[in-house]
Amino acid sequence: MTWITTNLAPDTKRAIGQPFAYSLANLSNLISGQLYPTNQGPRYVQGNAISAGLTIVAGFLYASCWFLLRRRNMKKAKLVAEGATTNGKEGDQALEFTYIL
Repeated sequence: MTWITTNLAPDTKRAIGQPFAYSLANLSNLISGQLYPTNQGPRYVQGNAISAGLTIVAGFLYASCWFLLRRRNMKKAKLVAEGATTNGKEGDQALEFTYIL
């Protein structure tokens, strides 16, 4: 969760993004009771299959986000190497902001 805090700027974007991410993370508490009903125990094949599938989806989403932020960092580094001092943008899109990967 600290990754979200360091990669969101300015403060207004961080003030909205951080609670949104925490809310999404807490949804698992509501869903887990439905994925693992007692009548499917002790193996919980359906619940474990859904959890494994969602873990794979999360891995793809993480990789996509990593490549996107890496590409943005490379574009900013290229502009700096060409001698640019600003790109006219603010917050996390500003030239001096670097995403933490």
